[in-house]
This record gives sequence, C-alpha cells and structure tokens, in this order.
Amino acid sequence: MKFRTNIRELFGGDRRVLAGAGAGLLCAAAAAVAAVPSASAGTTEPSSSITLAIPKASPSPDTVFADPTDAAVQLFATLQPGDSLKALLERSGVAKTDVATAAGLVAQSLPAGVPGGTELEILLGPSAKGERRLERLSFQPGQAFRLFVGRTLSGKLKLARDAVSVDATPQHFTGVTGGDLFWSLRAAGVPAQSAREYIDALATRVDLRRVGPKDEFDLVIDHVRDGAGKTRTGPVLYAGLRRRDGRSVDIVRWTVGDRTGWFDPSKPEQRVEGFEQPVRGRVTSRFGYRIHPILRFGRFHDGVDFGAAWGSPVFAAADGVVTRAGWSGGYGRQVRLAHPDGVVTSYAHLSRILAAPGTRVQRGQLIGLVGSSGFSTGAHLHFEVRRAGRPVDPMTFRPAGVERISATDLAALRARLEQLRSI
Repeated sequence: MKFRTNIRELFGGDRRVLAGAGAGLLCAAAAAVAAVPSASAGTTEPSSSITLAIPKASPSPDTVFADPTDAAVQLFATLQPGDSLKALLERSGVAKTDVATAAGLVAQSLPAGVPGGTELEILLGPSAKGERRLERLSFQPGQAFRLFVGRTLSGKLKLARDAVSVDATPQHFTGVTGGDLFWSLRAAGVPAQSAREYIDALATRVDLRRVGPKDEFDLVIDHVRDGAGKTRTGPVLYAGLRRRDGRSVDIVRWTVGDRTGWFDPSKPEQRVEGFEQPVRGRVTSRFGYRIHPILRFGRFHDGVDFGAAWGSPVFAAADGVVTRAGWSGGYGRQVRLAHPDGVVTSYAHLSRILAAPGTRVQRGQLIGLVGSSGFSTGAHLHFEVRRAGRPVDPMTFRPAGVERISATDLAALRARLEQLRSI
C-alpha cells in the first residue's frame, strides 16, 4: 500500500486537511498517455484486462451522502496485487467497525474483490483512541463506474456508484518501417510496450532481418478512455506488415476454444506459439555465464531473470501439468510445469504460489506472484526452460504446433480482421 498526505482546504473557511503524523503516507498514481483514436468503431474482442461485473444499481452519491464536514485526513492509496481492501483500511487507521462495514458493502457489489492496482481516496475523521471514523471512500474498479462508501444524514455507511462515460475505440497506427522498426513505431505514437508486442508478434511469422525500410507497418491496439481522461492501453489486437516483395502479413489476436493467440485469417491451418513471456517486465539477467550477484564469481545462469514489482502476476508460459509447487532450496517458492516433448518450465523466487501439484494449467493462467524468496537479491522472476533435463535459453526456445480451425471460426476471424482494419 502506498499513501500520501494532501494538505489543502477541503470545505472552505478555516477547515483544512490535517495530515496525521503516524499515517505513513505516500502516493502511487499513474496515468497512461496515448494517441487520440482515429474512429468510433468499438470491439467486443476479449483483452487481458480484468473483467468486472457492474455493481447492482444503487443511488448516486450526490443524493445519498451528507457532506463529510468532519473529515480531518485525506489519504490516497493503491491496492497492491494480493492485498485486500479490509487490510488496507485497517493499516490506514480506520475504525474496526467501519472497516467491516465498508468491506462488506463493497463485497456485495464486487464479489471477486477490488482489482490490484486500483487507486483509492479515503477521507477520515479526527483521531479517537488511535482510530479514525471513515467519512468517505471512493475508487474506480472498472472503466465504466466509480464506487463510493459514505455516510448518510443519519450517520450510517452506505454504498453508491456513479457511471463513467467510456470510449472503447481501439487505436489504429500505420507508417513506414524505416531503418529501425521499433523507433518508427514510437515516432508514430505507438506506446513502447505495444511496439515491443507488435514486433514479437511479427517475429512469429517473418524474419525481421528481412523487413525493408520501405515496408509499411499496420497495427490496432486495445484502448479505453474514460470521462475523466484516464486511459488504459491493452494488448495489440491486429498486427500487419505490407511488404514490398508482396509477402504481406496479417495476424489477429483471437480466441478459438480455450486458446488465445495470433491467428492468420488467410488459412485454416494455424501456427500456435507454445510459449509466452510469464511476467510483464524487462530482462535483467540473460541465459549463460555471468558474475553471480551474491557469490561474486562466474557461474552459468540456467535461465532468464525478469525484473518485476513484488506481487506482480506470474503466468504459465504454455499449457502443462504442475509437477512441483512449493519450497525448493535456492529457488525459494517454485512452480514447475511439465509440457510435451520432455519440456519443463520453472518459475522461481515467488512470493506466493497459486497452483497445486497435479493440476493442469493453460497458457496465460495465473500460477504465482513475483517475490524474492530463496537465494535472491530482490524481487524478480527466475524463469527456466529445460528439455530432456538440459537447460535451454528461454529467449530463443520457441516450440510451436499447428492446428486446424473450423470454417465457422475462420469466417469469424476474417470478419474480425475487416472490423479492425476499418477503424
């Protein structure tokens, strides 16, 4: 949890926000910046964002709550992955009875809980016996609505919500590849993460060394903008490349059955990539010999380290069976998966394990949270791939299969391509 104090006039007159010395307050607030969408067409394609049920209808906060005139402290907090609203409110010094009531009201509207990364605003009353009365709680757990917990004129805590206008138009970018594809994408306004994702997608279909400077890139990115101007950039939905030699590429992120990946609308036989990056983060240590960060001498590094914040979600790189989920010496908390052809993947130094031995998991399924357990210098994921017991470089190992999709799925895929390219 991260907090900050905000000392300013809240309600006019001489009443000011007083920051409690024991609140331990920092702020964590971030806003993504993206280009303005080029059209108004929407999309129903599922993305990697968390899906929330819209809360049951409730009155607007303007018609329910009394003004929080007793508020003495204003806190801003970000709920970290794996944390709970109840625990966050307790750490904020909220009175225990108010914690239970507020958490119960929110749970009725969000049975799956408040998503990690949600920013909250908390107004508290004066301190009494080390606790503070909750005057107002507000946060936006989804793009389409904002939830409030506040006090009515009678003093009781009640839940209300406000609808938030949303523009879910994906963003469409085109341009010339130039001498450096990544920087040409960035110059066109493509976010850095989306540029890398686009390049990774193309790499599954074409040798990037043969992409010419006069070829043309074409991509569509999932994008949502709410009425307050906050944006969320999702995954790349379409990746295209118009090549001077005529061998163009058109692939669409699509779901067939229980598999989501890149599909080619031009044919029923589909190349299905076996692995995906298990955590969102940059590579901090590659496969091969290196100076060990703790032992300080040369030692072979059997995997790849991804730098990521504590508690970041870790996903299965491919479909497989959990063969180990527990403590494993220097690996700390480790999940190990078995895949076809004698391939095994390992996910180590976790802070929490979310998979059980003997269970089958799918590519992209949550199996743990990033940590620093075992022989580790800080929060990161150590990812290994072994084939027949021998370590291989996860960054170059790309097992793939071929599957045939039905005529119905192929028709839907082609319609999706036309929809995205028309944006």
